[in-house]
Amino acid sequence: MKTQKHPSDDSMNRNERLNYTLYVLGKGISLFGSAIYTFAIGLYVLKQTGSALNFSITLMLGTLPMILFGPIAGILTDRFDKKKLVVGSDWTNGLLFLSLYFYASHLGLTLPIIYATTVLLTLSSTLFGIAIESLKPVLVSERHLLRINAQSKMIDSLSSIMGPLIGGVVYAIWPIELFLLINAISFLFSGATECFFKPLSGASANSRPEISMKKSLSGAIRYIRGDDKLKEFIGIFVFLNFFLGFSLEVPLPYMVTTVLGLPDGIYGMINGAFPVGMIVGAIWVERLMKRFEYRMILLVTVPIMGLASVVLGATLLIPIVYKTTVAVSSLYIFLMLIFGITIALIDVPILYLLQKHVPEVLRGRVFSLVFSAVKIVLPVSLLLAGSLIQLIPVYWMPILGGVGALVFGFTKNASKKSNA
Repeated sequence: MKTQKHPSDDSMNRNERLNYTLYVLGKGISLFGSAIYTFAIGLYVLKQTGSALNFSITLMLGTLPMILFGPIAGILTDRFDKKKLVVGSDWTNGLLFLSLYFYASHLGLTLPIIYATTVLLTLSSTLFGIAIESLKPVLVSERHLLRINAQSKMIDSLSSIMGPLIGGVVYAIWPIELFLLINAISFLFSGATECFFKPLSGASANSRPEISMKKSLSGAIRYIRGDDKLKEFIGIFVFLNFFLGFSLEVPLPYMVTTVLGLPDGIYGMINGAFPVGMIVGAIWVERLMKRFEYRMILLVTVPIMGLASVVLGATLLIPIVYKTTVAVSSLYIFLMLIFGITIALIDVPILYLLQKHVPEVLRGRVFSLVFSAVKIVLPVSLLLAGSLIQLIPVYWMPILGGVGALVFGFTKNASKKSNA
């Protein structure tokens, strides 16, 4: 068994501990604030207008600007001080919510104002996300980089669980104006804490390449094209997100609510098992990366994920299972836990390896292109799965996705053997 080489000393120095704590606090507040706002404002639009179209537009405006603005955010991240961009993004969101609070208190909320605010929040949050990811390697030393990435994944998962929950509660008991004010204060506080980030000695949070935006982006594209290892990482990211959209995000709700007719509460438990699994995987990942090479972890987790997907779909072919509510619910909760764990074990190390592999001067642009590619492939997979459901039984989607994951895993295994 070949192990990863990590220093035995896992203790953080004073600056690292400070940066780590401030990172968790800052990202946690920012991510929870965005997640709660997106959910609560969607409910508000749905209730006020009664239009599913207006609701879907609100959700779309939380994603589409991210894809379009991502490459520009990457260029800005490489050109300017990353710490200042992180702080400025949070303060921008805080001032945005504060302005919206005063506007709503006097004039009320209208759809154009909500749409505009959602777009501005998405743009600012996109810049924050790329800047904070690029800043990580100067906040902690390399031996703690995996830990901060695992913590980041746990925050992502918790926000996906708690964001809708808190958003629903907030919407039910608080006036929307009070919610906006609290969100504004949260973002301003988060930005204030991030002012105390202390880049490690010898590290820089500021690149400032003096080249045009067009050349900046083309330089990053050339770098990606010429780096086989980086292309492999991006390929894994793209495959993972296509798999999630095609095998889970579209088929699962349809299977659970329409085909099986399970109650909403059970669907919530099944859906909630996924981020719980991601938290478990994020807790395990640092320990596993100290014992095994990432390729070995990948060769184990991808086939497990593929088999779980095949089982998810094949369940609808076994009447004794799908006609028993307790059996099918328990099985689906278990499978979603497996999906969450395996995806965290794939996802967190890739980000860690990317941060180590990509030079600091290119990190923002490369990350923005990677994230944009991921954001583009997801709607493609959702559209493909949604179209196929009209043509073939829904259980074929997770089965086909699972077979694709198995083929992908076997291809990686064959590649490893040929390079051995």
